[in-house]
Amino acid sequence: MKTYIGDSVYLRIEPDGLTLTTENGLATDPSNIIFLDWAVFENLTDTVKVVLEEHKSIAQSRPRMINPMNEQVRGLATGE
Repeated sequence: MKTYIGDSVYLRIEPDGLTLTTENGLATDPSNIIFLDWAVFENLTDTVKVVLEEHKSIAQSRPRMINPMNEQVRGLATGE
């Protein structure tokens, strides 16, 4: 099952990682697929944390969005 996460981006959780797709719903529109295995996903989230820490003004000004999928995805990536 794909979950819409915003800006025409969809997430699908797979046993061996995550698949991100971009699509607008029309067959003629461009689309992209990015597969992240769990190790790459963990590296990405760690990198985002470091970058946000280095640029605290960005982290403080970004909108807070509550998304129940965030906890589900984090749990899958860390095995919790």
